[in-house]
Amino acid sequence: MKCTNCGYETQPGAKFCVQCGTTLVAAAGAGAAPSAAPASATGITAPKPASPASASATGSRPAV
Repeated sequence: MKCTNCGYETQPGAKFCVQCGTTLVAAAGAGAAPSAAPASATGITAPKPASPASASATGSRPAV
């Protein structure tokens, strides 16, 4: 496989080019294991932290 950045002929299965350090991407169908999908592609999102304004808007107050 050739590096897409510098054209160096890399070793089969290499993840980085030894010449320039570029991350190598395996060609589709080359037998490489599929990478995990990013969270945004799976529909999973991280919960948003509650802001102080939202706590008072719900009537939630600390005990006195």
